[in-house]
Amino acid sequence: MSHVQPITGAIVDGLLGSGPERPGTAIDRVGGLRDGIAAGGDQAQELRKLPESCVAALVDAGLFRFTLPEELGGEDASSVETIEVLEAISAIDASVGWNVMLGPTADSG
Repeated sequence: MSHVQPITGAIVDGLLGSGPERPGTAIDRVGGLRDGIAAGGDQAQELRKLPESCVAALVDAGLFRFTLPEELGGEDASSVETIEVLEAISAIDASVGWNVMLGPTADSG
């Protein structure tokens, strides 16, 4: 019995579609989401999943796709940049960092 619920609607479009231009670097955008990441992590403990508002904010900031090549709507982040961004998110809330780490590969199977 799986407790995983599919993500639908605008969130899927944000994960799969080509994203808009975003200001600053991915790590800069993490700083702007600090309060939302912390609140989302707290809510996730009760919901047993990230709240859609947190996922939507991460999608809007391009944090599920920043590692992808530019041709696929990403930022073509290097391995070092990826680790730095995941570390910054995880320093705010480890469960959110874990979800962002898994996000780009969740649908690749």
